[in-house]
Amino acid sequence: MEHSICAVVGYRYGIESECTLEIEYNQKSFRVRLIPSTPLQDTIEGTLLSKLDTAQGAAEEDEDEVLEEIADVVCEAGLPQFARLAPPISQRLLPTDLHSLLNPETFDFKLVTVDGRAQLDQQYTQGQETDLSPLATATSLLPSFALKEIQVLERLQGKHITKVLVDGQERCCKISSRLTQAAVQREFNCLTQILAANVESLIRVPKLVGLVYATIDDGNSQVVGIIEEYIHSPVCTSTLRRIDKQNATQLQKVKWADQVRQTVADLHRIEIVWGDGKADNVLLDVNEDVWLIDFGGGWTPGWVDELLAGTIEGDLQAVEKIDCFLGVEKH
Repeated sequence: MEHSICAVVGYRYGIESECTLEIEYNQKSFRVRLIPSTPLQDTIEGTLLSKLDTAQGAAEEDEDEVLEEIADVVCEAGLPQFARLAPPISQRLLPTDLHSLLNPETFDFKLVTVDGRAQLDQQYTQGQETDLSPLATATSLLPSFALKEIQVLERLQGKHITKVLVDGQERCCKISSRLTQAAVQREFNCLTQILAANVESLIRVPKLVGLVYATIDDGNSQVVGIIEEYIHSPVCTSTLRRIDKQNATQLQKVKWADQVRQTVADLHRIEIVWGDGKADNVLLDVNEDVWLIDFGGGWTPGWVDELLAGTIEGDLQAVEKIDCFLGVEKH
């Protein structure tokens, strides 16, 4: 979620409790707390928390609307301090290693009401922030790499999915955090199952090639991420969703549809469900062949019915939707 140049990357809240926003600004992290007042309506933060309490019992869009309002208030009030503590940097500049990206300098604030206006009160507990969550990996023969050994080349999706350099090879790295743990765990389980079936070279899915470890809470090294093959694709058509359907030939479309259908069938043969099947999760490589990605689970309206999420039937529905998207008859 973008607010000016503030990126709100997470919320933590509950009913009748405080709310914490996690914000990225110029590669530094800001945590802003809204603490309940008595009575709630006497302060800006109290009024916002009261609205959030009410919205949590209503429709999801109502809750999102209140969170958006909270983010707007926080970012407007905090922008001068964010700019002072995190001066502008080159947009092309990235931390040299994954540890630096995942552990930005962090500043803590509290939203307060002063003379009827929202202000941020710095708590002076700045430090390093980490939200890594360990994965259940049992015993693995895959090579493992420390966060500091992994060079970041590009952020693909936030801080937790990146293009990296490992042992001189370009790879895709997915990190497990509070928000991503379930998805990364499922992806690890699926890709491990493909390796165990000894069919990784036959199925058009990025191969699992390594693990990422870090020292977290208890001082022990634990696996916190996975490293996969990086599929090189043309920038303008990185996924099936982004192809120019008018200029793509029918022969190409049939080929892509056949490859998707065959890959899904191959996965089902070894009892793996793709999950969130859709054109956005089909990569096209430089040879114009498709690769299925994102085994984190979930579903997307318009591609898979909610009741079919995580099932073979849901995958088959996604395949049919992809056929329709490409303008290819069922076969």
